[in-house]
Amino acid sequence: MQLIYATGCVTAVGMDAAQTCAAVRAGLSGIEAVLPDTGDPLLAARVPGAGKLKRSQVAWLRKLLLRALRECMGAYAGDMARCAFFVALPEPFRNHAATQDGTGHAFAARALRSLGLRPSPHSRVLLDGHASAAGAMVLADALLAQGEIDAALIGGVDSMLNDEDRERLHDSGRLHEASNPFGLIPGEAAAFFLTGRTEGPFSEPAMACLLGAAQAHEPDSLRTDRYSVGSGLQQAIDAALRSAGAAEEQIAWRITDVNGERYRAWESTALLARQYRAWRDGLPCLHLPAFTGDVGCATLPLQVIVGAHAMYWGHAPGPVAVCESSSEGEMRGACLIGPAGGARTPPFRAFLHWSGANASPRAVVARQVERLPHELAWLVQHRNRVVNGRDTLRQLADFDERIDAHMALLRTTDAEGWNACVASMEDAGAGGLFAPAVLAVESGDALQLRQVAAAAAQVEVEDGICDASLVGAFGWVSRKVLEGLVVKMASSGSPLARYLAAAALHLHRTPPGDLLWPLLEDDVDAVRARALQLAGEVGVAGSIERVRVNLAHGSAQVRFRAASAAVLLGEAQPALDVLAEIAGGGSAEAPEALALFLRAADLPRARRVLGQMTLSIEGAEGRAALRRLIEACGAAGDVQLVPWLIRQLDDAASARLTGEALRMITGIPWSFNAKPPGHAQTEPKQEPQVAVA
Repeated sequence: MQLIYATGCVTAVGMDAAQTCAAVRAGLSGIEAVLPDTGDPLLAARVPGAGKLKRSQVAWLRKLLLRALRECMGAYAGDMARCAFFVALPEPFRNHAATQDGTGHAFAARALRSLGLRPSPHSRVLLDGHASAAGAMVLADALLAQGEIDAALIGGVDSMLNDEDRERLHDSGRLHEASNPFGLIPGEAAAFFLTGRTEGPFSEPAMACLLGAAQAHEPDSLRTDRYSVGSGLQQAIDAALRSAGAAEEQIAWRITDVNGERYRAWESTALLARQYRAWRDGLPCLHLPAFTGDVGCATLPLQVIVGAHAMYWGHAPGPVAVCESSSEGEMRGACLIGPAGGARTPPFRAFLHWSGANASPRAVVARQVERLPHELAWLVQHRNRVVNGRDTLRQLADFDERIDAHMALLRTTDAEGWNACVASMEDAGAGGLFAPAVLAVESGDALQLRQVAAAAAQVEVEDGICDASLVGAFGWVSRKVLEGLVVKMASSGSPLARYLAAAALHLHRTPPGDLLWPLLEDDVDAVRARALQLAGEVGVAGSIERVRVNLAHGSAQVRFRAASAAVLLGEAQPALDVLAEIAGGGSAEAPEALALFLRAADLPRARRVLGQMTLSIEGAEGRAALRRLIEACGAAGDVQLVPWLIRQLDDAASARLTGEALRMITGIPWSFNAKPPGHAQTEPKQEPQVAVA
C-alpha cells in the first residue's frame, strides 16, 4: 500500500493536474479537428503550445515531462537519491523519437539533467505501453517495504500525434477517420504522481491511497488476429485485489482506457461480464480517452491522478476505484485507488472557495476557459426550470453536480477564469452573473463585488431588483464566506445589496437576528417580501406582529409573502383569506398562493374552492382551466380525488400532468400512460365528485 502525495500532468484539457481532473469531471473534451503536417484533417487531442516549442517531437515531449515533474516535485522534502524515478515511454516497435536508442535511457537522462535531479539507482525506464506504470507501482511498493527508497515518482509521457503513429494506425485500420468511426483518437500527455509511506519526507498531506497494483499478460492482443475476452485484464484485477486484501464487491467505480477501437470495447465488455459478478445498483465507469484522446503510456498514470483527485475532493462515486489499462502488446495492468488513511470516505461535497484576491496569470487551455462562463450561464438558467418543474431530487442533484464540476474547473484557472467571466457578463445572457458572482463572493475582493453589482444593475429583471442567477450565486457559496459580507449588505443603502442579504440568509436557512427587523420595514417591496419569506421559512416566531401588519400591504407580492409566513408560523387566520384573495386574482403570485392555500386549508374549504374551479372547465378557458384544476387536485392531496384523476390519464394532452398530481397524492411515480389493471376508457371531462358534493 502506498500513499499518493502529489500529482502533476499536462493534457489537452488542462495544463496541470487540477485543471485536467476538473475538466474531466465537468465532461469537457479536448478533442478537436486538427490539420497534421501531412495527410487529411483528423480528430485529435493536442496539448496547446507555441510552434517554437514543437520544433521537434523529442523536445516537445521533454517539455511536457518536465512540466508534469515540476508540479509534483514540490511535495517531496527528502533526499532525491532516496526517490526512485519510473517513467513509461513509447514501445520500441513504434519507432518513436523518444525511444530511438531502443531503451529511452538517453531521453530520460537528459530530462533529469534539465532539472538537476539525481534519483535513486533503482529508477527504471518502462517500455510496455499503456500498462507500463502498473509494473512501476509493484516495484515501488516492494522497494518502499524494504526501506530502499523513501518515495517514488511514477509516470509516463507520450504523443500519438506523429506521422509514424498516424500512418501505422491508418494502415492497420485503427485510426478514427471519416471512413472508420471505430478507431482511436490520438492524444498526447505527460502524467506523474509521487508516492510514499506515511512516515516519508513529504510537505503535503496524502491525497489518496494506492491500495494495490498488478500486471498480467493477454495472449490475444491487438497485435494478433484475435479478439480478447478480457482474461489478461481479469488476471491483473484479481492480482491487484489480492495485493490490496480487498474483495471484488468493494469496487465502486471503474476508470478505463477504452479509446473507441472495437477491440478495446469488446475486451472491456467481456471483462465487465466475467469480472464484476457481485450484485450492484450500478457500476459507474469513466472512459478517460473520451476527454484526452489515447495518450499511450501516459494513460495509467493519468487514470491514477484522476482517481486520486476524485477521492481527495469527494466527488468519487465510491471509496474504491479500479484503473484498467491495456497495452497494444500483451501487457495488461490494473490498480486500486482509495481515500487516504483517516480521510473522509467519498462521496461527499467539499466546500471550496476561490482565492482570487491574489490570483496571478496561470497557464490554461484557452478554449476551455472561454466556454466555461457561457456553459455555466446555460446550466444555471436551466437549473431554475428544473427546480420549478417536476423533476426528481435525484435529477436535481445530478444537475447540481454538473454546475459544481464547472465551477471547480473555473476556480483552477485563477485570473484567466475571472477575466473570462468579466468579458462574458454582458453577452452570456440569463444566468451570466452566476459564475462571476460566486468567484467574487468567495474571494471577498471588494473591487470584484462592485464589478458584479455594476453588471447586475444593467440586467432587466421582472421584479426590478435582482437577476435570479445572482441570487443563486449567494445560495451556492458556503455560508462561511458570507458571514461578514451579509452584515454589511443588510445595512447598505443599495436595495440590491439589502435584497441579496435577505436572500442569502433565507437560502442558507440562517437565523437573521436583529438584521431582520429593518428588512421587514424596508421601503422596497421586493426586499420586504424576501424578508417576510426569510422570517416564515426560518421560523422567527418573534416576527409575527410585523407579519400581521404586512397582510394588508398594497403590494400583492408582500401580502403573499406575509400570508405564507403567517401560515408557517402557525397563524392560519386571516392568512388563508389573503391567500384565497390572491389566488383568485391575476397576479404572478396566484398559482403559488392557490397551491399553498389548498395545502393549508381544511378539506371542506379546499373542496369548495376546487368545486368553483370546475365551473370554468366548460367555459372559454377550457383546456387551460382543466390543467389548473389537475394541478390543484395534486396540491390539495385529497385521496377522494384519485379516481377522477385516474380517469384523466386517458387524455393524452394532460396525462403527464395528471401523473404528477397522482404522485403528489399517493407517492407512486405514475407514468403518463399508467392505468390500473382493468381500467376502461372514459371521457376525461367528468368533474371530480368531491368537488360537486
